[in-house]
Amino acid sequence: MLLLLPVLVRTRRQYPNARPQLVVVGSDMHAEAKFEERHCDGVIEALNDKSRWEKSQATPTERYAVSKLLTHYMAYEIARLTPIINGEPAVIYNIVGPGFCKSELMTHEPGRLYLLEAMQFLTARTSEEGSKTTVDGAVRGVESHGEYIEHQKFAT
Repeated sequence: MLLLLPVLVRTRRQYPNARPQLVVVGSDMHAEAKFEERHCDGVIEALNDKSRWEKSQATPTERYAVSKLLTHYMAYEIARLTPIINGEPAVIYNIVGPGFCKSELMTHEPGRLYLLEAMQFLTARTSEEGSKTTVDGAVRGVESHGEYIEHQKFAT
């Protein structure tokens, strides 16, 4: 993603009518992160610490939530630093939350996660339904730059 940004900025400079967009897939789970590592002097080192990781497996959704929180932080900062060309961001950069979607991701986990599988069966969107949020983010205008879009609406 970071390697793509200069290419998109260059495109905008070469073709002023172009509106390059970069959509990051986030999650509403970012709001659930406790992110205890934030108190450490070396946050990245703490996240990479094997003993902390093993301890975090007691609540595996915590690691997922932290990864999504860090994705949001990164996306907001990149949006803030995006160059301005003719009064607009060179690249429209937003974050979307497609919601809980049915997928094959859990098939790679050891053992069966019956409760999560039941929740997925009862409440999850199809991947096609969730992808509408990504498409929505990709066609939004400059007003969506640096925003989090959830269920096709700006989240507050």
